[in-house]
Amino acid sequence: MQNSSTILVCCLALASLPAAGVEADYATNGIRRVTSADLARNDYVFTRTYKYVRFEGVVTDQFNDESNPEYCFMTIADDYGTAYFSIQRARKDFIATNDYVGCRIALVGRNMETFSKPKGTRLFLHRELQLGKYGSFTVLETPAEDPFNVPELSPSVGVSPDKFASLGKRKLIGQVLAARSHNDILVLTPRDTISRVSLKTALPPKAGDFIEAVGSVETDTYFLNLTRARWRKTEPFDAAAPPPMEMTAREIMTQADGQLLISTRLHGQTVRIRSAVRIIPDPEVGNRTVFAESDGITFPIDASSCPEVVEMLEPGSTVDATGVCWVDIDNWRPTAPFPQAEGFTLVLRSPDDVTVVAHPPWWTPARLAWVIGALLALLVGFLAWNRALSHAARRMGLRFFREQVARVTAESKAAERSRLAVELHDSISQILTGVALKIKSAQALARTDIEKSLKNLAVAENALRSSREELRYCLWDLRNNILDMPDFEEAVRQMLRPLTGDAELAVRFPVSRRRIPDATAHVILQIIRELAVNAIHHGNATRLRIAGNFEGDVLSFSVTDNGTGYDESSAPGGEQGHFGILGIQDRLAHYNGTLSMHGEAGRGTKAIVSMQIKQEKTEASP
Repeated sequence: MQNSSTILVCCLALASLPAAGVEADYATNGIRRVTSADLARNDYVFTRTYKYVRFEGVVTDQFNDESNPEYCFMTIADDYGTAYFSIQRARKDFIATNDYVGCRIALVGRNMETFSKPKGTRLFLHRELQLGKYGSFTVLETPAEDPFNVPELSPSVGVSPDKFASLGKRKLIGQVLAARSHNDILVLTPRDTISRVSLKTALPPKAGDFIEAVGSVETDTYFLNLTRARWRKTEPFDAAAPPPMEMTAREIMTQADGQLLISTRLHGQTVRIRSAVRIIPDPEVGNRTVFAESDGITFPIDASSCPEVVEMLEPGSTVDATGVCWVDIDNWRPTAPFPQAEGFTLVLRSPDDVTVVAHPPWWTPARLAWVIGALLALLVGFLAWNRALSHAARRMGLRFFREQVARVTAESKAAERSRLAVELHDSISQILTGVALKIKSAQALARTDIEKSLKNLAVAENALRSSREELRYCLWDLRNNILDMPDFEEAVRQMLRPLTGDAELAVRFPVSRRRIPDATAHVILQIIRELAVNAIHHGNATRLRIAGNFEGDVLSFSVTDNGTGYDESSAPGGEQGHFGILGIQDRLAHYNGTLSMHGEAGRGTKAIVSMQIKQEKTEASP
């Protein structure tokens, strides 16, 4: 059983290989000759897959595979149609540098389904012959030595576009209208037809040359064209060039009703368009296409035939460009049976085709951007300078403020010392002077009149007690910040609260603190304190009412109590060592002030004070 399987496998392998001497006798070795019609029949091809077959025909086109340079493609025609084959350029029986177009050849290879090939080769939607190791490439008949000895391209070729490959090479005679940078030229034939010719040579002819070109036939459904063509000059013929038509890009791109549709009748016609240059190509890149704008439509200008034109143009200039209108139309493909025009290019022929009508204005977008950048830089510099100046001004202002605060503080300290000196001089110093006089009198009377001596000592004792109270009040004022309070009514209340004890206190003093200078405020508080203390300590008062208000420049305030009352005739004074009322009167003398006391025994006392406060001294800035 195992031996039978081995024999069967060997037989199948031998059947798939051609016998020796395959090129000598195809019939005896079982290699069948096929036609393009056979290759097109799926049923036949399917039954013959992977079998070696032979195909003969005339090469109508040859080109290298741009995706894989190891392969060359051929279009071969026989009596039944056209077939396509890929051939390795490294085969010994195939000379890659030869042009086999027009040769009759024979191919022997395996009929293969082409789904994919290595190294990025093409994918075909049909089968092809794969020559392989045992295949062959044989030239049976060479064409005439003159490659231009081919039929001329006729406007009516008599076949459909999908059969153009079977036509082989065709010749075109005419005058070159324009040449583009992609080795494409437009040719005007003696029959006044326009054809686009794609050259396989690197050096195209110039505009105005009379040439004959040979290549494969293509169409864009509007015009018959040649591809992969070679050319040579020929004898000129009469070709009258019509004058250029004055047009705009919108007239070329649109119909009379404004619908966007490129007029193919202008293909190959000479036109003159006034336009504004928008984009200039970079000369180092090698691109020679200028973009201009005409009537709101931007279009390309091909200057590959005269690159010096690019150097003379600049963006924003207005030019009159004369050239050939080249309508861009794709070639016919089976999947796109009706190609349409996608745009147009104005192809220049010589530097004389461009005339600069107006140079660009000085105020170009680039200069505008430069000015805006300079202004922005200036603005940034100004902001930075302003910020630095603001910091410097802030530092100087802070230093000046500190100097002013130091000066005001020094002045305040000096004023406080002056006020304290005046206070001590007006109250304590005078009282101590009186005490000294009373003690001296007591010493003098000690031996003659003991009663008067003791009386003088009692007065001195009272005076010393008053001095101690005044000194305590001065020290309390130095430690307190009542003068800094913005509400003067609250300042009066805060000053009297530790002195009144359990006595009922009511204060109504709606006077703006800003109208009273600090020295005057201190005097007012001292007077109110002296009257309140007298009412509680000497009048045994349990209720105090303090009120004050401005009337013009005169400040009036009162201190009312419910004590024992006030009798001026019997009230103790300086002779008894009590200097409170005297001190009040001395303070009021500086303000043209007055003090009036009203009271009855057992019905309390009301002290009324009025003092002149000049407006220019009391008003302060808010």
